[in-house]
Formats: sequence, C-alpha cells, structure tokens
Amino acid sequence: MLKLAFDIFTICGNAVRMYDKDSPFGPRRSSLSQGGLARDEIASAILSLALPPDSIVTEAALTKRFALSLAATRAALARLAEQGWASAEARRGWRILPVTGRHLSDLTLARRTLEPTLRDARPNRDQMRELEIQGRIYNSLLHLHDPDATEKLIWQELRLRLALAGLMPQPRMRAWLMETWQMCARADLYLHRRLGFAIPPTPMADLLHALRQDAPIEMLAALSIGAEAFAARAGRTQAHSDALIGDTYAVSAGPGLGCTATSDYTTKRRPTPPAIVTTDRREP
Repeated sequence: MLKLAFDIFTICGNAVRMYDKDSPFGPRRSSLSQGGLARDEIASAILSLALPPDSIVTEAALTKRFALSLAATRAALARLAEQGWASAEARRGWRILPVTGRHLSDLTLARRTLEPTLRDARPNRDQMRELEIQGRIYNSLLHLHDPDATEKLIWQELRLRLALAGLMPQPRMRAWLMETWQMCARADLYLHRRLGFAIPPTPMADLLHALRQDAPIEMLAALSIGAEAFAARAGRTQAHSDALIGDTYAVSAGPGLGCTATSDYTTKRRPTPPAIVTTDRREP
C-alpha cells in the first residue's frame, strides 16, 4: 500500500514538474546533465501533444521555454530525431512527428512484429511486484468517473507496457518495443482528442494473470487484443496516407511553446504521460 501511494505521488509530481520547471517534485537540475534534462523536457512535451504533431519548433524558442542552453536543446533534438520523434527542416527548425495514416500503419506492423517476442518474458519477483502495483493503479482507473479517465488510462497502460518491455533482455528489441508503444500512446491520445475516438482498455488483468501463471500464449493473446484494436483505429484514418490526420484545426501562435500550430486540445491541462524512455539499443 505504501508503494502504491508513493507511485501515485510520483505521477502527481511528474504532472507538477511538467508545468512548473521549479517544482520541488522534480529532479534537481544539478543531478541531471543539461542534455538529458533537455531531452526529457522536450520529449514530454511531444508525447503529451504540448508540441503538436506536424508543428515546426525552433531551437531558440524551446531553449527559452525550458530554460536550457542552446547546445543542450540542439543535442536533445538531434537525439529525438534519431528515434523518429522529430526531423530537421532546413532554415525553419524541427518538425514534430506527424500523426498520419501511414504512420499508424507502420506502428501497427511494428506491434505485430515486436510484441510476440515477449513470449519468453519471465519476470523475477521484484519485476512481478512492480507490474502488479501498476496493474492495481490501472484497474482503479477503469472505474473512474472523470472527464480525463480515457487519457489517464492511456498513460497508465503505457507505464504498464514499459515495465513489461523491461523484461526483455535484448537491448535493441527492448528499445524498439518501448519506442513503438510510446508512439502508439501518443497517437491514441491524438485520435481521442482530435477525432473523438474511443480507446477501449486492453485486458491488462488477463495479461498479468498469464504472466503469473507462466502462460505465454494467454499473455500474447491479451496483448494482441490491444494491438488489433489499434490496427482498427488505424484503418479508420485513411491508412497509407501522408496527410496529417485532423489537420483542419486553427493555426495560432503557441504561448511560449515555440510552435507554429496549436489548438485547445493541446493547451488544456491534462493528465501527464510517463517520460519518453531513451533506452540504449547497444549491447551492454
């Protein structure tokens, strides 16, 4: 129970840190490298849609927004570009990864390829305990009567999935799976906010039960429900199109965000996602 309370406290602390860089809940700046801090701050803004898909951001604006050095901001954007979250635009800045039909189709294929590799996952006692704690938080959110319940479920399911991906011993596969699930959570958030898509919960309780029972077939079956539901949502968005999905929202100057396109679906205070994981793909 104490661990559960601490986990909720940590989630709340992350939410405060996202909107207040001087919050005591966040890590002390002296304890983080400028490059790592810049990557975490910008990545969080991308994942939460504070930096909207397909928007153009400038290094100068992001440096001011997050109170970072220009060199750290540039290095962070280069690292995020390597992972596919942004791309450089000559003489303009950096374009945030758009949510297109082609992008969703690519994520669908990635999930169908990567998720079956979890068949050999065998959590130790500590890992299983952590998964069960995250699972209890997830189950409690299923009965939450809250306008933001769907978004809270998206983020808590992602926390569970990241913990699950952590069971994989292969660094490259682990990193690819984490990045894929993070991009899927961002896409679901966008589809929910922009197009009003319902995002049905994945049967995580069944998945955890299968893990406890060492039943890989049942565990993969529970995972496949979420993957196929995502595929169905992708199929509703003109798959294989390069056009930005829902690109008719008004263009305005983002208040201090350093982007050329925002909308009220990005600026309202929302549940906070977990940090983007930048797991090293190299072998130890």
